[in-house]
Amino acid sequence: MSSCTSWIPTACPAKTWLKLNAGRVISRDELLNEVWGYENYPCTRTVDNHILRLRQKLERDPSRPVYFRTVHGAGYKFMS
Repeated sequence: MSSCTSWIPTACPAKTWLKLNAGRVISRDELLNEVWGYENYPCTRTVDNHILRLRQKLERDPSRPVYFRTVHGAGYKFMS
């Protein structure tokens, strides 16, 4: 997995937060609040878009993610 560079600067904080909480399910609301703050991104779909971009850049096969996993109905989990 590559490091954060200029490719998606707003997704880097999400990557860092997920890695710091590896193995724990993080809700979209928690990511919005802890990483960006609600006032900056009022829609939880914003998180989905950032995760999609992380997968496209960092996963070998973004359609079958290994690191950035979706927990349906709950949020996302980083698996190391």
